[in-house]
Amino acid sequence: MINATKWFVLAMLVAAGCLPALAGVTVSATDAETNVFSEGNFETLTAGGTLKGWDVPHPSWLEKVGGRIEVMSEDGTNHFVRVSSTDAKQIVRIGKDLPVQPEWKKLKCSIRIRASNLKLGEPTWAAAKSHFINVDEKGEKLKGTQWYAAGVVADTDGWVEKTVVIEVSPEAKAVRVWPGLYCATGTMDFDDIRIVPLE
Repeated sequence: MINATKWFVLAMLVAAGCLPALAGVTVSATDAETNVFSEGNFETLTAGGTLKGWDVPHPSWLEKVGGRIEVMSEDGTNHFVRVSSTDAKQIVRIGKDLPVQPEWKKLKCSIRIRASNLKLGEPTWAAAKSHFINVDEKGEKLKGTQWYAAGVVADTDGWVEKTVVIEVSPEAKAVRVWPGLYCATGTMDFDDIRIVPLE
């Protein structure tokens, strides 16, 4: 558990632009909210039970770096993704772009995470998290925009929900959703990635 002093230091580093905006606020979704990212529930799978519509690293690369990405289910109905890594120098993640609508100004992005045996690597931004970033028509991060993120930096006691509010750049063509282990070893389960327009 991170004490108040460490949280204050992290907050100051984020404000100064030294760290991405890593959210640590637990927020519950309500029925009144309109989720525009249905792919975040991981219930749309291929006939073989693998992720559909997501960019996933090639199995040979995952094997080379000691990473695994699996679709799991604890009750036979609700699916989630499990990412594991044994190399704290690697980023093991999946990705998907959500096309931006002209009227979007701010989006509330949330993800449910369960982390175990988590050990962070050397980078200050190492974590089990999802990035939510503004990208252009080439899929590249827009210059001058933040590396928004919601995630955890330590093991969790079961499932937790983390949320970050992002500003949508007028030049953005899409929001890149990038959940995974960022320079960290251990296991990260994630599910129910939601994106809700606020204005």
